[in-house]
Amino acid sequence: NTFKYFSRAMHERVQYDMQITQELQKAIEKNQMSVHFQPQLRSHKDRLVGFEALLRWSHPHLGQVKPEDFIPIAETNGLICEIGDWCLKQALSQANVWNERLPSHEKVTIAVNVSSLQFNQSNFAEHIIAIVKDSGLPLQLLELEITESVIMDNISTAADILHELHDSGLKISIDDFGTGYSSLSYLKYLPLDTLKIDRSFVKDLVADKNDRSIVKTIISMAHNLNLNVVAEGVEDIEQWNMLLSFSCDLIQGYYFSRPVPFNEVAELLYKNRNPEIQAIS
Repeated sequence: NTFKYFSRAMHERVQYDMQITQELQKAIEKNQMSVHFQPQLRSHKDRLVGFEALLRWSHPHLGQVKPEDFIPIAETNGLICEIGDWCLKQALSQANVWNERLPSHEKVTIAVNVSSLQFNQSNFAEHIIAIVKDSGLPLQLLELEITESVIMDNISTAADILHELHDSGLKISIDDFGTGYSSLSYLKYLPLDTLKIDRSFVKDLVADKNDRSIVKTIISMAHNLNLNVVAEGVEDIEQWNMLLSFSCDLIQGYYFSRPVPFNEVAELLYKNRNPEIQAIS
């Protein structure tokens, strides 16, 4: 007892999603996937201290497939677990190369996103810890980024998993903070290290007083809880200076650098006054 309008765009989208599903199954084995790295800088010292690992898919016919197009499909069909493990191993391996050539006071961290499907796997914590140990990267140099919604699906179970991960030495970050659940009570129960302010608040930070108030409040609250804050999507000097005035700890965005492939990371580190790693390739 209803009706719906059909459009050509709906049909084309369904066909595109079906094609993505089919091609995604072969993407890793055909070396179409890669990991790019976006720098994170200590705002008050303008010093590069870490990277976020971001998955990229370059298809020979489809071109650059956007993460927002293929990641939800990978989560739906379960491929995200295999892809997530591959991405983590690549990120750890490449982070090892940089850190082996850096002095102890200049080691850089690597942040890797975790999907809900990965997080809800049995023995997830043991699985991740084993991968990190096998990589040789010190556990404290990896930060797992998890969204609020993943945690709040089952707060009790999530807390146990996060405590196991954190107790091993790994760092835990809440990604896209401020866009999910309104309840903040979970912050005092979970072993967290970092809150990442979503780019939607940073975008209009300079022009919108409400966004300024939200960002300033998040930073103040996080610091009162002994948490670091990363601002995502920083694209100009005005945003940077305002975040600096709010005492935001870390900055990430196009103002400093887009996500870059592994072979461009050395140049970024060199520009950031780390001459020891000019030879990394």
